Amino acid sequence: MDQNNNQYQPQQPYQPQQPDQQYQQPEYQQSQYQQPQYSQSEYQQPQQSQPYQQQQYQTQPYQQYQQQPSEPGKGLAIASLVLGITGVTFWFFGFTAILSLVLGIVGVILAAVSKNQGYTGSIGTAGLVLSIIAAVFGIIIFIACVACVSAASYHPSSYYYY
Repeated sequence: MDQNNNQYQPQQPYQPQQPDQQYQQPEYQQSQYQQPQYSQSEYQQPQQSQPYQQQQYQTQPYQQYQQQPSEPGKGLAIASLVLGITGVTFWFFGFTAILSLVLGIVGVILAAVSKNQGYTGSIGTAGLVLSIIAAVFGIIIFIACVACVSAASYHPSSYYYY
């Protein structure tokens, strides 16, 4: 320190030299990221002169849920369609084609009852058509499978005796 100068001058802190300057992190000022200080009085609730009074609301009675009127026979038409689709898929499994015949017959009956109840939608028609196709081709495929199995098991040489 200089005796003529009465002011104190702080020493600069020692900073080690980094070998490679491009990896050195930038220095940030700490005051830049400090949160502002708030006083408690800013968050107090306003004082009310009268006590809080709750408003009275009139309650309305519950309204009974009313189910939409469905078309008569629509459920049977959907069931007929599902049975027709299921019957068609059973063709591909060989001997389960007999189930296709049964499902097709039940589907035709459900489609007919649906029409008698007054349902004229396209679902009932599609169910009727698919059920008929499932029943007809189900019996044809079942007969073809039985014929193939019986033809494969028939050996004409086993019936001839020498």
